[in-house]
Amino acid sequence: MSKSNKKLCLLALEKSSESSQKFRHGAIITKGKKPIVYGVNHSRCTINGNYSSCVHAEIDAIHKWLKIVLKGKKFNNKKERLKFLKMKGKKYKLYVVRENNSKNEIFSNSKPCNDCTQVLQICNIRIIYSYNNDVIISTKPNKLSDSIITSGNRSFPINIQKKKSINNNLVFGTY
Repeated sequence: MSKSNKKLCLLALEKSSESSQKFRHGAIITKGKKPIVYGVNHSRCTINGNYSSCVHAEIDAIHKWLKIVLKGKKFNNKKERLKFLKMKGKKYKLYVVRENNSKNEIFSNSKPCNDCTQVLQICNIRIIYSYNNDVIISTKPNKLSDSIITSGNRSFPINIQKKKSINNNLVFGTY
């Protein structure tokens, strides 16, 4: 892991302490080595009119990022907006880590879930995440495989089309 990646992962870890959840995650979206926005996982809220039992750190950061990159922009249709996000997203990286309660390791598994992966793919943002044993993985969102199904999704299943609609509303909602 490069020094700058480690530094940014440690900064995301520092932000994770602001989370009120049992498993604390922190996320940072950067342009180059400069942090642009931060996010943490937190409980129950509404984003663009959609209720969520837990907002993941990635989604919290992406929501803040979208407010910045879409500010003042007008698009004729979703296709135009998607093209803009794909071009813009290439310039950014999202770092997401999970605080580890073990004294032997700093990071725990923070691989994005299916929903976060879908939003990252729409926005085309490169992802750097912590994995077990303090391993840091860097990949493009379309290369993420075997994404995680969260305990929230297992205990509160929602039909796939509705979930896609919720994720699209996050990206294509009003900013």
